[in-house]
Amino acid sequence: MEAEKHSILTRKSHVIALITALSLLIAFAGYFYYRNEERTIRQEKESELKSIAELKIKQISDWYKDELNDAGVISRNPFLMEVVHKYLNSNSDKSHLVTYLNQIKAEHGYSDIILTAAEGKLLSSSDKALQHVEPAIAKAAKQAVRQKSAVSTDVYRGSVHNVTRIDFISPISDNNNSVVAALVFRMDPDDFLYPLLESWPTSSRTSETYIARKEEDSVIVLNKLRHLETPALSHRYSANDREAAIVRAAKGYKGFLDAIDYRGVKVVAYASPIPDTPWFMVAKVDRTELFEDLYFRVGIALVLAVCLILLVGVSLSYLYSRRSEKLLRKSETLFRNLFENHTAVKLILDPDTGAIIDANNAAANFYGWSREQLKQMKIQDINTLSAEEVQRDMKKAGTLEQTSFEFRHRKADGSIRNVEVFSSQIVANGKNLLHSIIHDITDRKQAEERLSQSEAEFRRLSQEFNGLLDAIPDILLLLDKNLKVLWANRAAAESIGEKPEALAGRFCHTLWYGRATPCEPCPVAESLLSGKRRNATVTRPDGRIWDVRTVPLTDEQGRITNVIEVERDITVHRQMEDQLRHSQKLEGVGQLAGGIAHDFNNVLTAVVGFAGLLQVKMDMSDPLRHYADEIMAAGQRGASLTHQILAFSRKQVLDMKPVNLNEIIRNLEKMLHRLLREDIRIELNLFSKDLPIFADASQIDQVMINLATNARDAMPDGGKLSIATEPFEMDREYSEMHGYGSPGKYALLTISDSGCGMDPETKSRIFEPFFTTKEVGKGTGLGLAVVHGIVKQHNGYINIYSEVRNGTIFKIYLPLTEYAAKETKEETEDQIRGGTETILIAEDDASLRTLSRTVLSHYGYKVLDAVDGDDAVIKFSRDKESIKLVILDGIMPNKNGREAFDEILKLCPDMKAIFMSGYAEDIFTHDGIPDTTAVFIQKPVTPDKLLRTVRAVLDGQ
Repeated sequence: MEAEKHSILTRKSHVIALITALSLLIAFAGYFYYRNEERTIRQEKESELKSIAELKIKQISDWYKDELNDAGVISRNPFLMEVVHKYLNSNSDKSHLVTYLNQIKAEHGYSDIILTAAEGKLLSSSDKALQHVEPAIAKAAKQAVRQKSAVSTDVYRGSVHNVTRIDFISPISDNNNSVVAALVFRMDPDDFLYPLLESWPTSSRTSETYIARKEEDSVIVLNKLRHLETPALSHRYSANDREAAIVRAAKGYKGFLDAIDYRGVKVVAYASPIPDTPWFMVAKVDRTELFEDLYFRVGIALVLAVCLILLVGVSLSYLYSRRSEKLLRKSETLFRNLFENHTAVKLILDPDTGAIIDANNAAANFYGWSREQLKQMKIQDINTLSAEEVQRDMKKAGTLEQTSFEFRHRKADGSIRNVEVFSSQIVANGKNLLHSIIHDITDRKQAEERLSQSEAEFRRLSQEFNGLLDAIPDILLLLDKNLKVLWANRAAAESIGEKPEALAGRFCHTLWYGRATPCEPCPVAESLLSGKRRNATVTRPDGRIWDVRTVPLTDEQGRITNVIEVERDITVHRQMEDQLRHSQKLEGVGQLAGGIAHDFNNVLTAVVGFAGLLQVKMDMSDPLRHYADEIMAAGQRGASLTHQILAFSRKQVLDMKPVNLNEIIRNLEKMLHRLLREDIRIELNLFSKDLPIFADASQIDQVMINLATNARDAMPDGGKLSIATEPFEMDREYSEMHGYGSPGKYALLTISDSGCGMDPETKSRIFEPFFTTKEVGKGTGLGLAVVHGIVKQHNGYINIYSEVRNGTIFKIYLPLTEYAAKETKEETEDQIRGGTETILIAEDDASLRTLSRTVLSHYGYKVLDAVDGDDAVIKFSRDKESIKLVILDGIMPNKNGREAFDEILKLCPDMKAIFMSGYAEDIFTHDGIPDTTAVFIQKPVTPDKLLRTVRAVLDGQ
């Protein structure tokens, strides 16, 4: 039945298609006929319009030239010139002049002839009401006198009689060809010009001709318009009007155009300037008038075509309807068989009530009710939804808003099955019914539910796994055989500022290296070839160093399918390794230097000490005093060198206290000026507020002096040394980027010069001890090593920026302290004083014991000496009642100075001590010892310093 219905519908569609094709054929034929006729009519009308316009243009141009010529001829008439000369000379023959002018007026048809002076003043006129000439006449008269030829005014409206005028003016000359007056020949445009424009040689309702002139920023129409009641000179167009034909003509356009006229009607026009005049003409006709005959013919043809189409359609419909009835009866029988015997479950429903109109045999077998029982039921008896919900869904099916549904249907045995219902609308006996096909999807739904649970579990595991991979800070990539990214974790995407999904499908060498081809060598490619894991260290274009590890993945047949790539940024680790190796190298050299300095200081102490004794014993006039002074000076130079070695190795004891960095620099400024040459300018840029640091001011002075000396040597031709301070807060990001420093607040000291700078190789070695770029004998190579040691001993950091020929910048970061810096006062040295107290000296060097005993004994002290730490404790225990002070060497056999002093303090808690050593270890810290109990003296020690220190400690100072 469905096939028969389809056949009937197909035949109906054939009728509709035939009628549609016939309609389109007639429409296309009519359209092409119309366009051809329209083009032909337009060409004929345009030719006619152009001929009329050109004829009128020629007539106006000829008239205009004739009037100018007539004015010139009349003004040169000898008799007229004589009458005018007599009038001008005697001013008594005015009546004779007026009579003659009126004669000329009548003869040529002028409305008036006016005589004016050369400057445009009124002399005579037949119009008694005229008291003075119009401004337009006066202007034209002056032009005619100046040019000595006839001119015209434009069309204008007179102020006396309020009528439209046009005047032709010609000069009158005397026998010497001098202009003495001007004649104005006044004409009324209504006599010739306007009738010529208003006439049209053919019958036309809308045709019209008008002329215009440009006037400032507008175009004024000179004649009266056919379709307006306004007089001439009343209609103006803006010069910016793009649709007005007369405006386009005034702008120089000549030819045909489609335009809008002053009524707002579409017209076909011909525009052209009028030769030898200041005017422009437009001849036009309405488009409706041009094509009204064509429109009539097309309308008749359209009516006939519609009638023909309707006749054909009715005839075909009648023929097909007779055959369709027969086919429909046959199709109903076929449909009934298909419905009742089809294996699919089918129901016919009333969408308004839900009643089951019919059910096939498959439905009876599925639900367990007979077909007759089902026809007595409603779908609401089967569907588990509420009656309102069932009615809502049937309404959707009836309006084709939804054609597929999933329901739960109840069977006769009470079981519930999941079904999928496909509903379509059919018409039976004029009523809309629903044809529903039901499929049992219970097994599918159960399988889908199990699959959904599996997918949810897989999704949960996948999210957890991806979350775990995204939490890893290393870059993780899954690459295919073509080195394209299949998957990337969040760290990989963030490393190049992309989202993870944006990396998929792109080449790894393009994303991270900007290359069109794979890198050489490529660990991923090596894993793909060898099937083994690979490990490599690569440097990216941005200079960062990465540790790359690859793991190949294989399928069930052992073939390599993909590669996992793991990348870790080890830039900071490499920097720390380099720093550790450098620190270890400096530490080793420092240990060696410290040991040498210790032994050397013992030697220097003896040299300086005995030289000091010689100076004390010898008179100033003694000729040998000079040698003693030289020995003392040499010893002091050696002591200075050992101090630098100790500063480099960080073995000296510092006098740490809160100090103001800005104040240290200000106090040192004068010395820096003396240290540098006159051609080097010092520029200070210190922070406006105090920058308190916990430091040994003398050591900071040493840093400044060493850097200034280096800058001086780098500027042999002069230059500028800049010193600046500022607060600086170092964060963790800065520390990781530069590979040094701990987060916190620092005072930043910047020292820069405009010198020769240094190359990268030199810059990498400047802090190495004994490395120098100076000639042999010109430097020790300890200056910057000392600076580095002092900064490190102050828990600070130093960095350098330098380029060849672009100078050098040192940046020193010193931790800020919360304690305010104390003002220091210069102390004046008092006179050396001796005493009678008993002093115990412990020194393992025999010459130094002898020196110390000699110096102290010379100034009245009683001296006991010991050869090591154990000997010192034993001798102190014997005479602890009489001993007031112990002087201990730092490093001695058996017990060092600090260990010996700890034993002595157990015997006498109030005992005072002086420690002497070539360098300082932890044994000289003041842990548990008050500053007033023990002090430290750096070797070598001069006799004066030893004596003053002994006296100060004994006196409790």
